[in-house]
Amino acid sequence: MATENKFEDKKYEDFTEEDPLKENEEKEVQMSFREKMGDMFRNITVEPCLLMFVVSAMINMTATQNLNLEKACRVNLNYSDEICDSLKMQDIDSQNEYERETQKLLARALSWRTYLAATIPCVLALFVGSFSDKTGHRKLFMIISITGQILIGISNTINVYFFRQLSLEVLVFTEAIIEGLSGGWCICFLTAFAFVSSITTDKTRTFRLGLLSFSLTVAFPIGMGISGIWLKNFGYYGCYGLTTVIQTLNICYLCFVVRDPERNKEQKKHDRQGGCHFIRVFFDLNNVKDTMSVLVKKAPRNRRIRLCVLLGVVSFLFGPMYGEISVMYMSTRYRFNWDEVKFSLFQTYNFITHTIGTIFSVLVLSKHLQWHDSLLGIVSTLSKIAASFVYCFAPNERIFFLAPLVEILNGTSLLAMRSIITKLVEPNELGKVNSLVGLVENLMPLIYVPLYTRVYTATMEVLPGAVFLLGASMTLPAVFVLFCVVGVVENLMPLIYVPLYTRVYTATIEVLPGAVFLLGASMTLPAVVVLFCVVGVVENLMPLIYVPLYTRVYTATIEVLPGAVFLLGASMTLPAVFVLLVYMATMEVLPGVVFLLGASMTLPAVFVLFWLFYDHRKDVRKQKKASAQPS
Repeated sequence: MATENKFEDKKYEDFTEEDPLKENEEKEVQMSFREKMGDMFRNITVEPCLLMFVVSAMINMTATQNLNLEKACRVNLNYSDEICDSLKMQDIDSQNEYERETQKLLARALSWRTYLAATIPCVLALFVGSFSDKTGHRKLFMIISITGQILIGISNTINVYFFRQLSLEVLVFTEAIIEGLSGGWCICFLTAFAFVSSITTDKTRTFRLGLLSFSLTVAFPIGMGISGIWLKNFGYYGCYGLTTVIQTLNICYLCFVVRDPERNKEQKKHDRQGGCHFIRVFFDLNNVKDTMSVLVKKAPRNRRIRLCVLLGVVSFLFGPMYGEISVMYMSTRYRFNWDEVKFSLFQTYNFITHTIGTIFSVLVLSKHLQWHDSLLGIVSTLSKIAASFVYCFAPNERIFFLAPLVEILNGTSLLAMRSIITKLVEPNELGKVNSLVGLVENLMPLIYVPLYTRVYTATMEVLPGAVFLLGASMTLPAVFVLFCVVGVVENLMPLIYVPLYTRVYTATIEVLPGAVFLLGASMTLPAVVVLFCVVGVVENLMPLIYVPLYTRVYTATIEVLPGAVFLLGASMTLPAVFVLLVYMATMEVLPGVVFLLGASMTLPAVFVLFWLFYDHRKDVRKQKKASAQPS
């Protein structure tokens, strides 16, 4: 069941994967719908594992969010039961000052929890991918991650039982350490995607990765729908007991039903060598070297540049998602007086619309209209940006509920990115490249969650959504700097800016001839200095970013313009004035402006996806030209 059989190789010839999310419609008629469904179910492997993992994690997350709030209120802040009960039930508006203090304490705790829970998996991810490629052991790390979730459920149950004796810090710290050491979501997901990538061919991979992603899409609404109602009726013991049972069944399924992919002789050499050999092979520093070598290895069609750009796009897509998740529940409690049931119903509705939009994108836009995957990504990210404005300006919960409908098409970009990335590498590099994707994904909470939580707590009394507006512009210059560093600015920038500037100039020449110059100013919008001052990490984080950046720019321009490096600092500080003016103008009228952060952080992905689409069209023209020439 864990490996692709010859029947699948025959059947999945119906799907061509030259581009992600594209099926070959000419051959599809050879296979009936019943045959496709039967073949799909016969080849299911780790999809149920991720479904059970996410459902359980969603239930655990909702319960733990409320447990954290109660711990902060009743234990750390020592508020009365009357106040804390009112906050829990969300039935007294005048208690908002207690809500603010509780949320501020909780946000600080979640900030350093993220560092603990994400740093360790980042280190492990560098070893896991290369180790799994060497030994062929894929499902082992999924079992370890699931075991960690079981231990988290047990730990949280203990914290409920000794509620008054154990503080919020104990609850958060133990959960973070267990999740970090077991790998958490990062290791589980990267090994699952590496598992599917290793048992599929280029022709079947996108379809199978689509099934895997779809199982995640289905799991989120199930988990969120169950969590609030289950917590309301059965309490914390019921929630943590249910998650433990689900994850135990998950381990049983992995151990007794799923088998590792067929391994070659080189991989089998590591069998029966003892635990010391296992540890030595796993923590071999060559694993890190092999993983990072995927980025620097020379390959046709500028593979190194493409991988770097695509990994950057992954960060732009994952970062705002993690940031918004970290503050969404607290924001809806504060703005609309929601409890866990209302929030879980909203999240269920949100993921259902997301699922419908994903199905529509794959079946209609990709399959029927034959849109290229980069074009699908553009539509997806623009949908997300538009929805951020609805989240921001929503004056009541009815308008807030319209936002998921606006971002209904936001569902295919991450799938397309994963599929493109895995097709850029060799089969023996699948684990390594998935480790890089997992590493980038897991680094995002380290940056975005503390950023969102710190800015949210700093502005919640005057502008609860300021974090999204402030962070919106942060990543815009990153893409341009990246292109400069990798040396493709001369070829790529004219393709973007010359048509853009000419169109803007012709459109505004009669009204404001100089308006085109404002375009350049808006491109440098991010107030990086102000942003990091707000989050309080400028002294520690800025050298990690700016010292390598300045040295690279200096060495790249020393022979042409030795002082060009100083222009970099000037361009990065100009937007500060604009951001401060926007902040002062909106601080009392836009409590939901926080959601604009996610919108603007998605903008770089749009530029990169346009570049990918342009590159695809160029390849198509070359192929047509070559086919038109007589043989």
